[in-house]
Amino acid sequence: EHTISLQAIDKLGRKSQRIFYDILIRSYYISPEDTYIATLNDIANYNITLGLTYDTATEKAMKNNRLGLNNLVHDKEAEGYKKLVLPQGGVYRIMMTDRDSFIEDNPYLDMPSNFTLDLNDSIIKLHPLLDKDGDTVNITARFNHCFDSHIINGTLEGDWDERQNFSSEFMEFEGEGTQNVSFHGNSKYCTLRNVTIKHVTGYNVFSG
Repeated sequence: EHTISLQAIDKLGRKSQRIFYDILIRSYYISPEDTYIATLNDIANYNITLGLTYDTATEKAMKNNRLGLNNLVHDKEAEGYKKLVLPQGGVYRIMMTDRDSFIEDNPYLDMPSNFTLDLNDSIIKLHPLLDKDGDTVNITARFNHCFDSHIINGTLEGDWDERQNFSSEFMEFEGEGTQNVSFHGNSKYCTLRNVTIKHVTGYNVFSG
C-alpha cells in the first residue's frame, strides 16, 4: 500500500493544491486453492431459486435469494476462501429491501473484505416493488468498510423495464430512491470489474 501525490505548477512557479491518493499494488491472481466454485447443489442448499420471472416470483422466494446469496458469500469467506464463483449464467431475482441494513430476512449483499465475487455471467435482477408504503430501497450490493473487495463478470439489473407495465403514478414514486451498488465507510481498493449495471431508476453506483 502506497501514497502518491499530484500537484500542478504553472510556468510562473505557482502551485496548485496537492492531491493525495492511496494505491494498492498487488496481483489480482487468486489461486484455485483460494477459490470456491459453487455448484447447483450449493445454490439449492442455500435455498436460492434460479430463473424466477416476473410472473413466477414470490416474495418468500426473492427474500430467500437475497438471504442465500449473502450467506453463501460470508460462509465461504469465513471458511478461508478469497473468491466465490457462482454457477454460470444464472438469474437471481431479488425484491426491494428496507433502508435498515440489518433486516435479517432480506439483507443487502454485504461484501466482506479481501474477497471477490465472480458472478460468472449471471444476473442479479431487481423485482418491481408493488407497494408504495414503507421506506424501501433498491440496493443490491454494498461495500461497507471493505478493503480490497470486488464484484466481477456479470450484470446487476434494476426494475425499470418491468416497471413500464404500470401507471405513471407508480413510475414516479421512490421505489428505487437510492442506488444499486453503494460504497460506504472507509472502503478502499474495492471495484466492480466487467459488470454491467442497467435499468436502474436511481443511482447506478453511490460512493460516500
